[in-house]
Amino acid sequence: MTKAQRITEIEEQIGSLSSPSKMPCYSYSISARDCITGGKLVKLENSICHGCYALKGNYNFSNVKNSAFAFSSLLSLIVSLLIIILNFV
Repeated sequence: MTKAQRITEIEEQIGSLSSPSKMPCYSYSISARDCITGGKLVKLENSICHGCYALKGNYNFSNVKNSAFAFSSLLSLIVSLLIIILNFV
């Protein structure tokens, strides 16, 4: 398996980095549905989170949701492993 094939295989499982036009570098996204504070503020009419764009439009397509879920799961695993490592330091 070539390096490019391996990268493609990994991206199919966890998604890939995005290239937002307003940022100077690649990034990743997490689901707005996972935001604890935003989940409360979205209900308040005068809050910054009210009418959140990330809860509608393209963010509702299953491929976008699946990618965010996969990345969120991976991030949770990484954090858990880091906690284990730090407990041994």
